[in-house]
Amino acid sequence: KRDIQGFKPGMTESEAKQALSGCEVSGHKVLCLVSSKGERFELSLTEHTRPRLVKEVTYVFPAGGATLETMAKNVMVQFGVGNSQQCLPPPQGTSECSQWQLEDGSYMRLGVDAYRRNMFLYLSTPKWIGSLEEHAFEKEQGKIPPQKF
Repeated sequence: KRDIQGFKPGMTESEAKQALSGCEVSGHKVLCLVSSKGERFELSLTEHTRPRLVKEVTYVFPAGGATLETMAKNVMVQFGVGNSQQCLPPPQGTSECSQWQLEDGSYMRLGVDAYRRNMFLYLSTPKWIGSLEEHAFEKEQGKIPPQKF
């Protein structure tokens, strides 16, 4: 599987909002609270494609005493990925982080925050969304009429 509880890069903004109640859109981010236990999703959206698409998915959840190794094993089973590598450079505010390269040019990260309170699972932007966004941006730029001097 390549989604986290139904969220995956490439879904539209409205699909993302329907997937969970309690989502707020702020600029190019969608924040969704899953439970009062501190589970939440942070989705970043493309800026230029219409409709806007989810670029990245971050799922934050309480570590609950689990170690990175244990969680990494779960991830390997659930997502059918092999062994992870260390995240280089490690994202800010994390004490430990593992990374898996995925077939569409994106990667997945599992990390623990500096206080070891929360863990996060992150799906990066696949190449195809990157190129869609680029084309949409170029089109947008192309719409600007040439300046007459």
